[in-house]
Amino acid sequence: MTPSAEGADKEFGPGILKHVRLVTSLIEDRQVGEDEVLEMLRRTLRQHSLAREMPIDYVLRALKENPEKPP
Repeated sequence: MTPSAEGADKEFGPGILKHVRLVTSLIEDRQVGEDEVLEMLRRTLRQHSLAREMPIDYVLRALKENPEKPP
């Protein structure tokens, strides 16, 4: 298990990473690595943040986090 995958248990709860890896491997009919699943889960979580806030709030937050690069 890689260091990034070890921290995933804290981020996603015990067993979630292994379960998602198993299900994804079955669906895609190939071995899916833990890092690949971890990246997918993090990307999915980032996508939901826009749905929970108004677009202007997203823009303002993005500008505050990184004022040199507009969203």
